[in-house]
Parts: sequence; structure tokens; C-alpha cells
Amino acid sequence: MTVRADLRFGDVLRRSFSLFGHSALPFIGITALLTAPDLFLSGSLGWNGSSSPAADPPVSRSWVEAITPWFSNLLLEPLAQSAVLFMAFETMEGRRGALRPAVGRAFARLLPIVGTAICYYLFVIAGAVLLVVPGIVIAVRASVAIPACMIEDLGPVAAIRRSDALTRGHRWQVFGLYLIPFVVTAIAAAVIGALSATSALANLIEFVLNVLATSYGAVLGIVIYHDLRVAGEGVGTDRIAAVFD
Repeated sequence: MTVRADLRFGDVLRRSFSLFGHSALPFIGITALLTAPDLFLSGSLGWNGSSSPAADPPVSRSWVEAITPWFSNLLLEPLAQSAVLFMAFETMEGRRGALRPAVGRAFARLLPIVGTAICYYLFVIAGAVLLVVPGIVIAVRASVAIPACMIEDLGPVAAIRRSDALTRGHRWQVFGLYLIPFVVTAIAAAVIGALSATSALANLIEFVLNVLATSYGAVLGIVIYHDLRVAGEGVGTDRIAAVFD
């Protein structure tokens, strides 16, 4: 594989869109399957049985709604992201990315993945407490921690450190690459949410957008991770993929 001297913004976007489009249905399907509990726990399907928006929610529902974002951010989304990035990497390697091995690999690395996600959010929150900018800087520096955890079999802290090392010298490009889908998703969610007639419909649409953002974000993440390794270490796809042999 040709070694690149730098992380090329346009090239990364082009290849990530191409890779996502190549296997969009499996990527979206895995993400929807693994994050589906979030749709039910959020009350999107009216599981509480109350039709009055003014009614106070039961204590049990309030408790579930309080922990649902954490459950989603620290378990469901990292798990789905890991499965998708495994499939995407297999496709980059010229292999047929299959559902069962991808999910199996993600569950096999479940504890390190969750630990990495927890470390990521703790570091970002700590930075955000200081000011918004440090939180963004930390998020960029740790942005490829999940791919590093999956591909290199690293523990949570080691994955964060590895991401920090890989992104050094390329952080503006990484920031821009992640900013584009974030802004597009945020605008789409705001517009669709404003046009939705019911909260249940808005929650359902938000779930669909989150599935799309998570699945594409995983593909983008593995392409960025790959190119950072190529740019910084001259490592081609064949050597990176050796960990799966």
C-alpha cells in the first residue's frame, strides 16, 4: 500500500464516504441492532403508558431516563462503533466484512472498549470543566482511542495515550474531519426535531440520525486511524491487519 506523508483531509473524506457507501446496510444494521435498547429505554415508544405531557413521570422512569444517556454513550455506542470499525477495516484489507466476526470481536473486547470510553469521557469532561476549548482539545487527542483499543489490543489508558501520540502533528485535520459530520448531524436533528409533530416521532428520528452518525463516525475513525499510522509510522494496511491473523 502507498505510504502517505501526511493526513490528507479531502482524501480521508472521500475514502470514508466510499467505504461507508460500499457497506452502508451492514454498518447501519449492526449499529441499529446494538443501540436498539436506547430507543426503548428513552421512552421513544411510549413504554411508560402516559399520554399527558404535563403528568409527572414515575420515579422508575425518571431513574431510567437519567442513566440512559450514560448507558448509551459508555456501552452501546462504543460497542456498535467497534463492530463497525472492525467490518470497515476488513473491507479496507480487501476481505469480506461479516456481521458475526465483527460483533464477536466487539464483545470479546467489551471491557477494554467500555473502559476506554469511560476514560475518554472523564478526560473530556475534566477538560470542559476548565473551559470548553480544553475539552475539545482532549477530545481530538483521544479521538482514535477506540480504534487503537480494538486494532492493537490495548487497555483503556494505553489506548488514550496511543491516540494522543498518533494525532500529534495532525490535530487540526482530525478536528476538522470530525467536525463536519457533527455539524451536519446537529443541524439535521434540530430541523427535523422542530418539524416533528410528536416527541415520540422526534425521538425515533433522533435515534435514526444517531445510528447514521455512529456508523459513519466509526468508518471515518478507522480511516483516520489507518492514515495516522501510515503518516507517522509508514505502516501499511497489511501490517496493521496482522493483529487479526
